[in-house]
Amino acid sequence: MTRIRDELFDCEQAIHYLAALHFNGFTVTIHSPKTSPDGLYCVTAYGHKGKRNMVFRGSHARLHMAIRQAGRKLGKDRLQAYMLHSLDAGLLLLADQPAEQEAGATP
Repeated sequence: MTRIRDELFDCEQAIHYLAALHFNGFTVTIHSPKTSPDGLYCVTAYGHKGKRNMVFRGSHARLHMAIRQAGRKLGKDRLQAYMLHSLDAGLLLLADQPAEQEAGATP
């Protein structure tokens, strides 16, 4: 059984994957099950590296899983570059901060 907290984490992670794709210069297209030929959410990210075109795809019955599939294909180096940029910009929280806030600690 999936808990609501797990669903929220998955959705937040998908948002970061979308931001990482955008940060690395990719254009993202999302098709709903009604408009995709296989009846699933289809996420396609288009980008280029030099003269080479790159296309990352993900499809799943759940939107956040399709986004994660496409985002994971960026590779470790690009995801780390986005993560460092986000930490510098204050977009990502450290893993232990939400636990401290739940315990009643002041930020």
